[in-house]
Amino acid sequence: TRDQKAICDFEVSVNDANHLASLMKSIGKVRGVQSVERGKG
Repeated sequence: TRDQKAICDFEVSVNDANHLASLMKSIGKVRGVQSVERGKG
């Protein structure tokens, strides 16, 4: 974008809700990541 930000969509496979929550938390800790959201699908 003009403000040098990007929007990335990823499709991942997880074992259960706890695995998803852990994965989202880990992604959120990556430097530069501003938000992590679960999409509908």
